[in-house]
Amino acid sequence: MTNEASTSAYNLFDPDTGRALSIVLQGGVSAANIVQTANYCRHWRDLFPQAEIILSISSLDIIDGTRADGNPAGLVLNAPATESGLARTALGVIKTICDKVVQADGGLPLPPIKTDSPGLNNVNLQIVAAQAGLAVASGTHVLRTRSDLIFTNKNFIDQWAEGNLLPNGEARVLQQRVLISYLYTLNPYTYERMPFHYSDWFHFGLIEDVRALWNVPLATFADATHYKTHDCADYSNHQERRMITRLAVEQHISYHALLNFFPHLILNFHNDLRDVDLSVDILFDNFVICDLVKASCIFDKYVKDFENPIKKIHCIPEEDWKTLAPLAAEQRHSVLRERARIAINPADAPFPRHYNASALSTEIGEHAHGALMAMGRAGLLVHGPYDTLPRGQFTAVINLHRFDGKGLLELRATLDSGQIILARRWVALCDTSCQKITIDFDIRDDVGKLFEIVIEAPGVPLIVVKDIAIHHRATGMVSPYSLHFQAAQPPFSSHVGVRQDGLLRTQAAGGRLLFGPYVPLKRGNYELHIAIPEGRHAGHSHLEILARSGKKKIAFHRISHNDLAIEVINLPFILRQDEDHIEFRVTTDPKADFALGEVQVNCRSNSIAGTDLFKQSIISLMKLTLHNLASLSR
Repeated sequence: MTNEASTSAYNLFDPDTGRALSIVLQGGVSAANIVQTANYCRHWRDLFPQAEIILSISSLDIIDGTRADGNPAGLVLNAPATESGLARTALGVIKTICDKVVQADGGLPLPPIKTDSPGLNNVNLQIVAAQAGLAVASGTHVLRTRSDLIFTNKNFIDQWAEGNLLPNGEARVLQQRVLISYLYTLNPYTYERMPFHYSDWFHFGLIEDVRALWNVPLATFADATHYKTHDCADYSNHQERRMITRLAVEQHISYHALLNFFPHLILNFHNDLRDVDLSVDILFDNFVICDLVKASCIFDKYVKDFENPIKKIHCIPEEDWKTLAPLAAEQRHSVLRERARIAINPADAPFPRHYNASALSTEIGEHAHGALMAMGRAGLLVHGPYDTLPRGQFTAVINLHRFDGKGLLELRATLDSGQIILARRWVALCDTSCQKITIDFDIRDDVGKLFEIVIEAPGVPLIVVKDIAIHHRATGMVSPYSLHFQAAQPPFSSHVGVRQDGLLRTQAAGGRLLFGPYVPLKRGNYELHIAIPEGRHAGHSHLEILARSGKKKIAFHRISHNDLAIEVINLPFILRQDEDHIEFRVTTDPKADFALGEVQVNCRSNSIAGTDLFKQSIISLMKLTLHNLASLSR
């Protein structure tokens, strides 16, 4: 066996190497998907101009004229598909692009796999299509894949080659490892315990190895309806008791293929655990787990699963496979069992936790370019990821990639699908990019379920959120009840300042540099923070906190050189009764030379500050903001 691991994706199949690539696309072709199928065939030809491309059709709803040798010249549309101009064009593309088009005979759909999944079981359609396509493939290497899945670059070949550099153990039976998807390659120790559940989305490797993985019999109708007449194992949990078929599709394919190498392998039903450790050893010694994001995989049916953090616990992601592959079998089993413990108790998952846009949901936006974006629509931009968190203090960091326009962004941290509000804040924004926005919150019970970050967006021309991260926050840090503003934006005003680069700057004139936001606050203990990103001279400047239209002085602070050095003014204050129209006023003299940034008010006593505080504050804030937005242009 030649070592191909040092060969890159861009020269593995050079003409003088003696290696050739076959691409087998398998699936049904219908009026609904013939255009996508044609586009995907053309894509594979663009990516691999010299490859042999084979379309293996599991169900021929609109195409006639296939031949045993795969010659596509005689393909025609059957009536009434001939009436569609797009279908005729798509068939023309398929005939031009594909070297071979074969029909897979003998496969029929079976009854549903699970009680909670009404879709039919297409395992036999998959088997006959894979076998028919692989039978006519002539390359030394083959990518066998679903016809509705593509890679947009060649990185998957590099992942396969690098994976084959790692050592193999005693369970190795294939000539080289075969690349498979991490999604639905299950950790068999999790709450859905299914050994040999290796993903069947695609296989890439030596053609002899991939053919061996599809050397399997058809599933029987008796197997497909097994649990209609048989009891589940006594130790089965609720999730495992949803199965109807004896083995999952992935298990049927993997198990029967491996029986050719391990004749004493045991898997009599889907959660038969007698060879569970061996199923892990076979996986690590014979397969490479593919990072779908690095491979630029497009599979629209499962796009939300690609970066779902729960899937990365239930399945075996590429980073875990790469770490565990060189270890002894016992060590791998131990680590995966610990992962399974976290899957069963998701609150124990480590921090920080990262949620890419694909793991978040939206009502007004769309997923595009690895982000959530909305254009000109107001409403619910982000909700999710519906994770489970432990007791503790946390900070959520929202990666705001773009915000074009002016308006208020409302953030909420909630539990129980929004029924419990842990924290809420509003941020006044104006034409910003690459900004990190935080919201602090506490989980006071042992476990917080269905946690989500909710982002309500104004109807600005464009808003783009890239991802959200959750970090532990040290005990005693900022309370979750807070209000956030920008000094250079409404609801703040200025008599002597100039708005520049998102900051409010002095300009050699004495007077009121900052005043506002005139919001009501409940009685309680607070702390005001005003950022000073730039500062050269404080002059004779001071900060006041006022109420009752400036008639009641609550707190006073002389702005000093030390404030400029630490780049923030911190001023604690106490409200002994509810107050309307709270004002923060910064007064300067002509010698002052500094700039103000974010203004943040934190409530230090949770016992007397609640949601009503923020409902009142935001109503006032929104009215003032709408009234004063025009002032930004001055």
